[in-house]
Amino acid sequence: MDRFFFFFYAFPMSFASVFHLFARLKTLETQQREMQLQIEELESVLRHRQGVRLPPPALRRYVGPGNFYEIGLEFFERLKASGLEPEDRVLDLGCGSGRIALHLVDYLGEGGSYLGLDINAEVLGWCRENLVGRGKAAFSFELLDASSRHYAGGAGEAGKVRFPVESGSRSFAFLTSLYSHLLPEAVGRYTEELGRVLCEGGRLVVTGYFLDGELMGRLGREKERFAEECLVDSLKDPEAVVYL
Repeated sequence: MDRFFFFFYAFPMSFASVFHLFARLKTLETQQREMQLQIEELESVLRHRQGVRLPPPALRRYVGPGNFYEIGLEFFERLKASGLEPEDRVLDLGCGSGRIALHLVDYLGEGGSYLGLDINAEVLGWCRENLVGRGKAAFSFELLDASSRHYAGGAGEAGKVRFPVESGSRSFAFLTSLYSHLLPEAVGRYTEELGRVLCEGGRLVVTGYFLDGELMGRLGREKERFAEECLVDSLKDPEAVVYL
């Protein structure tokens, strides 16, 4: 009986402690978000003094968390290591708010060109206003009419999209994490279109979550299965994170 009453009286104290801990965690989360905003604003000020134009924090977060400038620079170096040349005719599929385009402005030469495609008109507007006409190469940003349940997009079906790009006109194309937000039908269609717009000998760089059979089986115990060869973090928002 003593043991029963011990647990009975101890339970309210334990609940209060858990509630206090939860409230403290929420406070820390708020403080972390505020600190992140301050860091982003400081980064904008510092880069502006260096002559670098960065998008507003909300548009920077559209392409993901982390240091916008440094992550873009790392991707840029990887593209160069993959064979990107100043004379390339570049297609940046899912260009976002220009995280990589920012570093290509001073790299691509007069013989090169850059075309960025995205489904978000707002980020494209910022890119046009701040990146077009700054370097030697011709830069342009075009809206891709494709729907997305996770990102703000157009009305066109992603599985039937056609890029506003001439066939065989691009010598280098890259997609950074775009396939990690596309479902299998759209991935197939985008891949077909990439094959159409790339010239003979063109190069393609793709990043995403690509799993072999073993990894698919292991991860399948932790994720939701959307299709036979496709896992997602959530069936409610499948395009948030896709594993192929």
